[in-house]
Amino acid sequence: MKTTRIILAGILASFVFGINAQNSVADVKAISDKVSANCGTPVWGQDSVKAVTNYSLYREFKKQGENQSDLATKVKYYKDAHKGWIYVYYNAPSARVTTHLDGADIYEAFIEATTDEALKEKYIDSLLAIYDTRANCFGSTADLTMRKAFAWYSNRNKGNEEYVYSLFNETVAAFDSEEGTSKMNMSPAFLAPWMIMAIKANKVVKSIEEEEVFEVFDVITEISDFNMAAGNNAGQYKGALDKCYEYMDKYKYLDPAKISEIATKKYNENPKDLATQIKVYKMLKAAKLYDDPIFFTVAEGVYQAQPSAALATFLAKRASENKNYTKAIQYMQEANEMETDSDVKAKNLLNIAQFYQMKGDFSSARSYAYKAAEMKTGWGDPYILIGRLYAASGPKCGSGTGWDSQVVVWAAIDMWTKAKSVDAGVAGEAQELINKYYQYMPSKSDIFLRPDISVGSSYSIGCWMGVTTTVRSSD
Repeated sequence: MKTTRIILAGILASFVFGINAQNSVADVKAISDKVSANCGTPVWGQDSVKAVTNYSLYREFKKQGENQSDLATKVKYYKDAHKGWIYVYYNAPSARVTTHLDGADIYEAFIEATTDEALKEKYIDSLLAIYDTRANCFGSTADLTMRKAFAWYSNRNKGNEEYVYSLFNETVAAFDSEEGTSKMNMSPAFLAPWMIMAIKANKVVKSIEEEEVFEVFDVITEISDFNMAAGNNAGQYKGALDKCYEYMDKYKYLDPAKISEIATKKYNENPKDLATQIKVYKMLKAAKLYDDPIFFTVAEGVYQAQPSAALATFLAKRASENKNYTKAIQYMQEANEMETDSDVKAKNLLNIAQFYQMKGDFSSARSYAYKAAEMKTGWGDPYILIGRLYAASGPKCGSGTGWDSQVVVWAAIDMWTKAKSVDAGVAGEAQELINKYYQYMPSKSDIFLRPDISVGSSYSIGCWMGVTTTVRSSD
């Protein structure tokens, strides 16, 4: 009996402190395999009374430790808990999932508290083995796989880059395959570490190509965009995506020439494939390569297959920057048809008005500006735009100088005054425009030469404008 106890003590010691602690996957697996051999029946082991007793005792110490804010005090209780925990864990690993959760807490505290690097490595071996043992005894889940990936990333990613990267990929696959969840449900805290491990897999151990790093970034962007649009911890997902973008930039993945080369090659290999178009689009967009020869073609292909208000708006702005205002108007109108938010719809209408302005169609521009104002009350920007349209109509309604070209300023000032009255936010801009154009109104002598009107009387401006205004002088 004494010999048996000595052998058991030796086995337990090798588990607690690791086997040689060589920072390898094999070491962790060796520990887990020893414990997992006892998964199954009997659930509470060969001596169920002893196992239950140890479980109850260690749980009390564990609970007391949990309530401590001081790490040293917490560890003191956890060391007392560990004495009973290790018996239960080794002899009855299938008894309770709680035992595995408690073990992870205990070893994380030990790792944080110790300054002995060799001992810390042994603790890490034991911590990491817990995740495999739990999976062996209770089955793997997406959440468990994610926790395992985090544990390896936090404690052992150096020297195990390929393995840790594979754990992150397994996590994504598990979330997509497990019923009731999907990769879209993954924590925002998961994304940046996954990005880092993809970069390490490429840069450090060279187990993957650059193209795969972009594919990871694509999925991260997809997950982030989905949750931001849905309002699910939008700030956290945006922060994670921004951090991933920083990593991509820091490690030179966003070099324009390199991305253009990779994207063009990928696209030319299968130009009709939607999945390829999406990847290439996201790749070029991430690097802001909007002027790349294939960018707009690819973006349009993605939009035709998967139309969305956001992508239509993006295409509209890009078309506008390329001075293709007809196309810009078309996409912005389509964006507005899909949009449900009234404020966004109002902004879209004003964008359409601006596109018509740049196209030179002032009448249509004014029409859409009024629609924008109707959609969003108390908004002065549409009236600012209409005023600019009127002020710029001198060459349209006259020779560019003289009476017919001057009186348009009256109508412009009417609009800017209207903007001030409905929206204090644009009052400064409106007043600056009024001050600037006031000098271009007809003078008193100009008005005197027209006996049918006087300062303060009504005046109708024809041309495309067709508005009635009030006569004013510049002096």
